[in-house]
Amino acid sequence: MIRKQASRPVSEVVAEKLHNSFEIRPFPQVVVKLTEAIRSLNASLDHVASIITSDAALCVKVIKMANSPIVGAGHKIVRVDHAINLLGFNRIRALAQTHAAAAVISGSGTHSGIRKGLWNHSMACATASKIIAERTGEASGTDPSVAFLAGIFHDVGQLFFLDVVPDAYVALLNEMHPLHLSEEETARFGVNHQEAGVKLAIAWELAEPIRIAVGFHHQPEEAIVFEQLAWIVHLADQIVHAFSIGSVFDSTIAAENLLKTPLNLAPEDLVAIGDQTAAEYEQFQQLFSE
Repeated sequence: MIRKQASRPVSEVVAEKLHNSFEIRPFPQVVVKLTEAIRSLNASLDHVASIITSDAALCVKVIKMANSPIVGAGHKIVRVDHAINLLGFNRIRALAQTHAAAAVISGSGTHSGIRKGLWNHSMACATASKIIAERTGEASGTDPSVAFLAGIFHDVGQLFFLDVVPDAYVALLNEMHPLHLSEEETARFGVNHQEAGVKLAIAWELAEPIRIAVGFHHQPEEAIVFEQLAWIVHLADQIVHAFSIGSVFDSTIAAENLLKTPLNLAPEDLVAIGDQTAAEYEQFQQLFSE
C-alpha cells in the first residue's frame, strides 16, 4: 500500500518560495534596460528613445501619455523623442515601470478577475498618491512620479500570494476587506503582503522610497526614512476605498481618521482629492488599456 504524502503547511511553502528569488516574476527586459539607462549619469535622449521604440506597446503608451489631458501638451505629439522631452526622464521611468506592473499584476495566472481587481486598485491608489503629492508639494517633499509608482506597487505582495498559494489566498480575500489583511496573512502564511512586497521591490530594483512605501503603507508611522511617502500611500489607499474608486468600498473609514496624518490636509482637500482621483483614474486606465 502506498502511503499518501502529507501536505506541507502553507506557511512553509510561502517561506520557501519567498526565499528563492527565482520564484519571483521578472520585469520585462525592456523596462529593466530603460531604468538602467535613465539611472546612468550619461543617459542620452537618443539612447532612451531607442530603447522605448524597441517595444511597440511601451512606445504607444509613451505617445499616448504625451497626448493625454493629464499632460496637456497643447499640440499633437507623434515622435518618441518629442514625447521624452515633454515628459522628462522621471515621468518616462514611472510610465515604463507602470507598464511593467500592468504586465505582472494583471497578466497570466489563476483567478484573473482578482488580479484585475488588484490592478484597478493599484492604479487608483497610484493616481491618488500622485495627486496628494502634488497638493502637499514642498511640505511632503515627494516627487509626484515617485508617489505614483509607490501607489502602483504598494500591494504587489498580494501578487506573490496569488502566484504561490492562490486558492488559500483567495479564500482569505473572500473573508476580509483588503485594508484588514495583514494580521491574518501573518497568522496563516507567516508573512504579510507588505513584507512579501518588499522582497519583490528589491528583486525588481525599485528605488528605496518605493520599497519603504510598500513595506510601511499600513504603518507609516513606523517608517524611519521616507515617512511622508509612506503616509501619502497610506492615505491614498484609504481614500480610494472610501470613495470606491477602482476599489472595494469600505464604509468603516471615517473622515476624521483620514485627517489624522502629518500631511496637514483639510476636509475640503479630501473631497477635492477624491474628485480629481476619480477623473484622472479613468484617464490612466485608458492610457494603460491594451
